[in-house]
Amino acid sequence: MKSPTVSRITNHLRLPTHLAAVAPILAEPIPQTVFDTPVGQRTGDRIPAEQVERRAELQRVIDIRIDDLIGAVDKNRELRQLAASYEGNWRDIVVFICAVLFTIVWWNVDHSRTNWVLMFVVMIVLSILAGVYAARGILRGLASFLKGRRTSQ
Repeated sequence: MKSPTVSRITNHLRLPTHLAAVAPILAEPIPQTVFDTPVGQRTGDRIPAEQVERRAELQRVIDIRIDDLIGAVDKNRELRQLAASYEGNWRDIVVFICAVLFTIVWWNVDHSRTNWVLMFVVMIVLSILAGVYAARGILRGLASFLKGRRTSQ
């Protein structure tokens, strides 16, 4: 027999029958002791006090993981700043990639076509021009990122 809480959850959410079996688990309250216990004491209580070496190793591993997390957050922040400082237009990069790809495709077209050489030369010039614009935007972004990094240090 379903409890009134479970019936309310399944009726309100209109859960399919295979998900309705999970509703009683979701309706159970979380034990308050989980929130009352400080984080450091939870793991320490599971390892007996006599095992000093294991506790020290656990603390060492936790410290390493925390350092790794801090390093990852710092690196992620730097990458976001670099992406945000890009003053060029992302379309410049896309146009450059498309121009190069179209030039490659045009190379594989039959060379005996009337305007093949003219179009190939135009595509090469367009690829170079788009590459210059894309490189200029990337260099501006790197310069402003490095300038911002120097002033923050």
